[in-house]
Amino acid sequence: MTRHERPARHLLMWAWLLLAIPVAGGAADEEEVSESQLSQQAQQLVQQLGSRSFLKRKQAMNELVKIGLPALNSLEDGALSDNREISYRCDRVLLVVRELDLQRRLLAFLRDTEPDKYELPGWPLFRAVAGEGPDSKLVFVEMQKADAELMRTAEGSGKEMAGLLMQRLVVTSRPRTTASDPLALGRTGAILFAAGDPRVPVTQQVAAYVHRMVSNSGVRTAMTGNVGTADVMRKLLSRWLRRQRDTDPYVNLLVALQFDLKESLGFSLKVLEGAKRPSGARRVALQSLNRFGDSKHAQLVERFLTDTSVLSATSSVDGKRVRIQLRDIALATLITLRKQDHRKFGFPHIRFDSNRNFHLDSLYFASEEDRLAAFTKWKEFEQASKEKKSS
Repeated sequence: MTRHERPARHLLMWAWLLLAIPVAGGAADEEEVSESQLSQQAQQLVQQLGSRSFLKRKQAMNELVKIGLPALNSLEDGALSDNREISYRCDRVLLVVRELDLQRRLLAFLRDTEPDKYELPGWPLFRAVAGEGPDSKLVFVEMQKADAELMRTAEGSGKEMAGLLMQRLVVTSRPRTTASDPLALGRTGAILFAAGDPRVPVTQQVAAYVHRMVSNSGVRTAMTGNVGTADVMRKLLSRWLRRQRDTDPYVNLLVALQFDLKESLGFSLKVLEGAKRPSGARRVALQSLNRFGDSKHAQLVERFLTDTSVLSATSSVDGKRVRIQLRDIALATLITLRKQDHRKFGFPHIRFDSNRNFHLDSLYFASEEDRLAAFTKWKEFEQASKEKKSS
């Protein structure tokens, strides 16, 4: 290849433009050429790739791209040629032809009500996780565009997928993916899809890389909001989180809560039932139970009604500095699990977000006397409930 010739990526860009050009119909069309004729023409063009003339080489490459799939066999044979010029150019054109074919198939896949017939790698596994609605198909197409190589490993061995996954994770750990990255959705989706594959081992290293990736601002943009594609992305993240067994439950809890995923419940139970953790970790776990738990978790929460660890200091309505303790959060969580009114049990200033999670700074008591009164009232309520059940 001479210094005057453009690299393959420019040929790719030109080829992609063909996707947008409609095929005209009518009597003015050229006579239809059979596939065998195109194949024969491709063989001649492959030989022309070794011409001494730059213009002939360039013309041959363009014509081979236009022929497309019927030229595939000739190009594959040419890629093995002893002529280095022919071999090199066949490799470049093969890249374009395969990419252009994939783009056409993806476009048809999006529009078709029977997407299975396109046999795109990874689709059966992806469909089982995310469904086959329009948003799921859109995310899947973006994944194919962003990383077709990784998606192809869905049909191969888990070892191959694990190797490529680690390479991708190392790259994403660098500060490159941003909210303006047009492939952020596809890159993230493909990585989460591969990480969630049951054939790929879950290691501390992989988990650390995935945690770092989903904390990226561009990735968070792709996974939050009310748009349907964000729901699909959260399904992929949920699938990966469900595979976590031996990694740090607290870190996984933080990730799950960040995207409001019910998988946080399992991690919160591990945090509360396992070895003693810092009060901050127990606080997050209790808040997860408040969001996703139910009455069967009340007994576990009761263990923390005597924990006086101070979590934060805040100002009350009258300007006094008050301290919020872990037991205050445990009480508020119990009231939620029992489906009672927080304001009737000592939390007159409580505030909630759109998911009915309470704001930590709204759980304050104006005085220690008010705190003791609230806990006393709750004990009386629980005792009355037990007596009512036993009668």
